[in-house]
Amino acid sequence: MIDQLLITYLRKISPNTMVYTLVLPENYTLPAIVYQRTNIQEVRLHDGTSVSNSSIQLDIWTATYADAVQISSIVKPRMLQWQTLGQISRMDSENTTFEPGLNIFRTSLSFRLQGG
Repeated sequence: MIDQLLITYLRKISPNTMVYTLVLPENYTLPAIVYQRTNIQEVRLHDGTSVSNSSIQLDIWTATYADAVQISSIVKPRMLQWQTLGQISRMDSENTTFEPGLNIFRTSLSFRLQGG
């Protein structure tokens, strides 16, 4: 459920960007965002209820460095505002690299979703 909510949210905040799950496909269209849930942890509280904590990585793939900066500057603050299923997003890391084999740029954003 959270996956579909995330896809819908990413398409809303960056409508001209393709959104893919897990990997950049062979016939990709740029710009693109690839997302994956990297950690899911269920925590049981003393009162018997439980909350889930998970991490999400967004890889923003672009043809130019300027596009990488522009799209990440849109996505990053909106993800920090994203609240769904009682979860609040917190940013863990950000890194931009050039992928010489593909001749494109990748900005990786890592977020933590807590509660819910």
